[in-house]
Amino acid sequence: MEYERIILEMLSRIKKLEADVKELRENLNFENSEKISSPEKNTDSDLEINDEMIDLCYQYGKTAFENDISNIEILSEKAEKETGIPEKDAFSFISAVVSMLKGQELESSLSEKQMDRYLSYIFSEYGTDGLKAALNLVSARINRLKADGTQSDEENKIYIKYKTLLENEEML
Repeated sequence: MEYERIILEMLSRIKKLEADVKELRENLNFENSEKISSPEKNTDSDLEINDEMIDLCYQYGKTAFENDISNIEILSEKAEKETGIPEKDAFSFISAVVSMLKGQELESSLSEKQMDRYLSYIFSEYGTDGLKAALNLVSARINRLKADGTQSDEENKIYIKYKTLLENEEML
């Protein structure tokens, strides 16, 4: 008799849990349909970083480096207002450019596209000396990622591309 009571109580709890799950799914579907019907409510994670954002962050990073600006938050806010890039992403990208130009450790995470673009800009604007400093940081980052087991083959290809460019320039 005791077992029957326990089984009935468990079945009752299961039914309640099933009803809760159904309600949660309905709420989730409602929220998803709201997001689909209201595209202006993009969240930071929905936003794709475009070329304009990448370029502006480079320009602001260069400005911060050349004018010894330590308050990158102001530039990040400005980038957000101008392009819509989330402030935290702008801060990270601007900091990465400053680090590359100063020869400091590269803490920020950059996409391969951003890294390639920034190295290209650095080479065209700061020459071989600027590219050497930036490549030393990229090399250290690749080695650190390799040690962690999270190395990107694409990042390594970009490094080799610019390292080869640098070697060819030095041969001239």
